[in-house]
Amino acid sequence: MKEILKNKYVLIGVHVIVWIIILVAFVVLGVFAIIQYRDNEGLNAIPQKICTSVGGTWYRQYKECVGGTASIQSVCVQSGGKFSNCESPCRHDPSNKVCPEMCVSNICQY
Repeated sequence: MKEILKNKYVLIGVHVIVWIIILVAFVVLGVFAIIQYRDNEGLNAIPQKICTSVGGTWYRQYKECVGGTASIQSVCVQSGGKFSNCESPCRHDPSNKVCPEMCVSNICQY
C-alpha cells in the first residue's frame, strides 16, 4: 500500500512539474510575441496616430513628430514623448558640415 501511495505522489509531482513547464513556456512565448509586436508596428502606431491627430508629420525612422498645432507640447508629454521647441534641421545627420542656423520647431521624440 505504501508503494502505491509513493508512486501516486511521484506521479502527481511529475504532473505538477510538467504543468509548470508548460505555463513558463506560454509566458516566455507571450513575452516574445509582445516584444515582436512592439518592434514591428504595435506601439509605434500609437505615437503616429497621436502625431497626426494634432496635425503633425510622423517620421517613423526617427520616431518623431514634427510640426502640428500648439497642443502638440502637452499631447507629446502626456503620451510619453520628449518635446523640443527648437531643434537643428541637421539633427539626424551630425556629420553634415554645412547646416543652416534655423530651428525646426514643435518636435516630439519617442
